[in-house]
Parts: sequence; structure tokens; C-alpha cells
Amino acid sequence: MRRTSETRRILACAVLAGSLVAGAGCADEPTPRSTSAPAAAYEVVPQWLKPPAGQTLGEAVGVGVDSHNHVFVFHRADRGWGNEEIIDKPTIWMVEGETGEVLASWGENVFLVPHGLGVDKNDHVWVTDVGLDQIFEFSHDGALLQTIGRGHE
Repeated sequence: MRRTSETRRILACAVLAGSLVAGAGCADEPTPRSTSAPAAAYEVVPQWLKPPAGQTLGEAVGVGVDSHNHVFVFHRADRGWGNEEIIDKPTIWMVEGETGEVLASWGENVFLVPHGLGVDKNDHVWVTDVGLDQIFEFSHDGALLQTIGRGHE
């Protein structure tokens, strides 16, 4: 009797395990995700950007577009990656998206090594400076709203 009960338990476990394995084999295969994004549509417009008189575009380190089709460009002016002095020229340009005309510029005497730019849903411009270890938030028209990080005091 004892042997029969033990045999039944083993048989029941084997049937249960077999059912689980068979059921797992019948499960739907996950749909593979695409690994590439669709190509962005764009048109190259030679000489689109029209820098302000007396200013030149330096190393561009960030570009963003707001809800008004303004293109914000963050650049290093006449400085490079290893810069050790605050940049005395405007480093953020607000450009009219259709014409390429620079509508406003700011950021002079603020940045050491500009590095990235983003525009949020409120059209605020966020930039980073890796030389100062800081994040800056500007209003749409260039007013400094906040600085995160202490910089190199």
C-alpha cells in the first residue's frame, strides 16, 4: 500500500511537470522589437544659420527646438574642450527655425566648458557645463531661472 501511494505521488508530479513544460512550449513567442528608428526627414539648407555681426559659431555642443520652432544652439564660442577661463561671448543662440536668423543670444561670462542643451515642455532651456559641474535653467528669453550645483567656488 505504501509503495502504491508513493508511486501515485511520483506519477502525479511527473504528469504535472510534463504539463507545465508542454504549456510553456505552447506560449506565444514575444514579438521582437525593432532595433532601428525610422530615418528622420530633413532637408539640408546651405548657409541657413546667419550668425550675428561680430560673432562666429564655435564648437556646437547642444541643439534643441522649442514649441515656436526656435532652434537653440549651445556652443563654445572661440574656446575648446580644455578651456580654463570663463567664456566672454554669448554661448546660447535662439535661432528662427525657418530663416536661420539669430533672434537672441546670451550666456556670456557664465560658462567654462559648455556641454549639453535641452528644451522642456515649458520652452525653458536647460544647459550643462562640465567645467563648472553645473546645470542651468533659462527662461525662453534667456533669464537665468536656477543653477544646480555649486561650481568651482
